[in-house]
Amino acid sequence: NVDRPGMDYRNFDLRFPSPSTCEMHCRRDWRCRAWTYVRPGVQGRFARCWLKSGVPAPRYDSCCVSGLGRR
Repeated sequence: NVDRPGMDYRNFDLRFPSPSTCEMHCRRDWRCRAWTYVRPGVQGRFARCWLKSGVPAPRYDSCCVSGLGRR
């Protein structure tokens, strides 16, 4: 239940809703420092993954799951 708004450099739909898939994309990308998974129905029909070039401040929001990537 955490959103990290801002510092986005890439986003894409996830056909199968899974925060761990978003996390995996972040960990495989050398630019990614944090990620946010948005639940299906919030920003469209599918879940959405946002990869971030920095680590924005966390904010409570039931829409999302966020985590840290590479350091």
